[in-house]
Amino acid sequence: MPSSGPPTSGGANWANTTRPTYVAGPAGFVWARTNNGSGTGNRLVRYTLSGSKLTYAPGSPFFRSTAWAGDALGTVTAGTLDGETQGACTDGNVNYCQVQLTGPLRFNLRP
Repeated sequence: MPSSGPPTSGGANWANTTRPTYVAGPAGFVWARTNNGSGTGNRLVRYTLSGSKLTYAPGSPFFRSTAWAGDALGTVTAGTLDGETQGACTDGNVNYCQVQLTGPLRFNLRP
């Protein structure tokens, strides 16, 4: 599977990608590319198997995991509230995570 390029950043930025999730129609995968620091380049990336095509929708620097929920619901995302906490989402019985649906997505952005 081709990638949207390795996550790169400069200065005080930190880039990452989530594990891909399968999309049944059109057959392919979706994952998040995050860029913490600059706030730019945060995208949900869709790779369509037919034609080996990459397309992009708005993302967030807070996404830590993604799962495709269908065209009507979009992507289920789990992320940290502060954008930086890694690993477990609880510390001293305080929840630092947020789970939400993106809703329908338009994959019409530039990388």
